Formats: sequence, structure tokens, C-alpha cells
Amino acid sequence: MSRLPLLVLLSYLLTVNVVAFLLFWFDKRRSKVNLWRISEQALLLVALLGGSLGAIIGQQVLHHKTRKQPFRSWLNMIVAVQLLMGIVFLNLAHRGSFISFMADLSPKA
Repeated sequence: MSRLPLLVLLSYLLTVNVVAFLLFWFDKRRSKVNLWRISEQALLLVALLGGSLGAIIGQQVLHHKTRKQPFRSWLNMIVAVQLLMGIVFLNLAHRGSFISFMADLSPKA
């Protein structure tokens, strides 16, 4: 079985998390000098697209948007849903049923 899909997924996740952290850094920097800011919706979208770990690290390390509500609640909800999805995915993959589940979803010729 090829490891290429796993490497592509890990590369994507690494990239989107670095981007999320950098967006938090950039937004924090701009906030200090009162310049144009990155919208909360854009920050949450990057987290939703897989950058939640980078967003959480950026939030904590940079002390950025740590008290801002409802932003904080939305980010925590995204993290919780992604963790739950990861646990389900790993559980299915561990039992071998994930492969058969994906095979059932693929179009039949």
C-alpha cells in the first residue's frame, strides 16, 4: 500500500498550520500599530481547513485573541470537532474498517 496519500495529508497539515500561525503573528503585529487587520472569519476559516493546531499555538504563544469572544469559543469548537474526527478516523483505520468504508463510498463501474 502506498504511503503517498498519507505524506500528502501530512504535508498539507504542516503547511496549513504554519500558515495559521503566521496569520496570527501578522495580525498581532498589525494590531500593535493600528493597521489593517486579518478578519476573524479568515482566521477561523484557516483553522477550519486544518490549521487549528497552528491557530491555537499562535493564540497562546502570541497572546492574541485569547479573551476575544465569540472567537475563542468558535476556535475551541473547531479544535474539538477536529479532534473527534481524528479519533474516529484513527479508530476506524486501526480496526481496518476505514479502508472498507472508503471502498464502499467509491463509485462502482
